Amino acid sequence: MVYILWHGQNIKWFSIEAQGRSDGLLAMWDEDLFRVDSIEYAGSWISLYGSFVDDVFDCVITGYYGAGSRAERAAS
Repeated sequence: MVYILWHGQNIKWFSIEAQGRSDGLLAMWDEDLFRVDSIEYAGSWISLYGSFVDDVFDCVITGYYGAGSRAERAAS
């Protein structure tokens, strides 16, 4: 599925499987553009620690999933 979503030679990815009513998470990056040094995660977020290859700019990129409705937030 990852290679259908994003075409490229050096695509890397990390995912958290869906659990119960929580949706899963998927992080994808192109290793030719961004080098990941480490990954941290919990049930609703993924953080990629790394740097952009051309700029040597160190940063953290975080993806977070929060329930969209008040009822969904109360159920989780």
